[in-house]
Amino acid sequence: MVIATLRKHGRRGGKTVEYAGGVYRSGGKTLSVPELAELDRKGELEWAEPRMRAWVLGLPDDGELPAPSAFPVPRRRLTAEQIRIVCYIVVGMVAVVLILVLGPSSGTEGAPSAPALPLVSSSPGASTEVVHMRGIADGKSSTFQIGGTVQELAWQATTRGPGMQALFCVVPSGTTQPERAFVRVAAYANGSGVTTMQLAAGMYYVKVFATDCNWSLTVTDKK
Repeated sequence: MVIATLRKHGRRGGKTVEYAGGVYRSGGKTLSVPELAELDRKGELEWAEPRMRAWVLGLPDDGELPAPSAFPVPRRRLTAEQIRIVCYIVVGMVAVVLILVLGPSSGTEGAPSAPALPLVSSSPGASTEVVHMRGIADGKSSTFQIGGTVQELAWQATTRGPGMQALFCVVPSGTTQPERAFVRVAAYANGSGVTTMQLAAGMYYVKVFATDCNWSLTVTDKK
């Protein structure tokens, strides 16, 4: 809505003053009510109609301008770019809070894997994974039960030094023999494979003797 025009002799002569959304503008510049009052004092404004002058400047009935401090200061509105920046900041702060609460993701790609606790599965089916382990040094699983007639030992070993060695042993629980007497796979270089075993039903545990290597294994009990 056009409320006034700047007179020709002014420095912005000929431009209109418009009002929209609570903001006064002229030639792309925002004008405050005190600035409009100053232009009016200098006679640089030609109002669209007399009552528009009283409405904009808040004149009393006697037509006198109030003191400049009496004019309200227009509220500054955020631009679209400023709103986007605020949104980015809020999203970033939420992400930081989530990381602090939930913790960083586990593991770092390329870093040596630390020894892991065995994972025991009891899901029914044609076969059951009874233990899964991985590490970079000697390891020992908890005791597990074998009930089938055929078992598989899936293994993998990756060298980390010139003295690589990985001995994978499946040891009967309670045996008095040395654990190394039950070696099922011996690896001295990079490799992987699956070894079939025929163990009697009973309780067993896995013992790994490892030097200069990363290793992993899974024992599956076939039904």
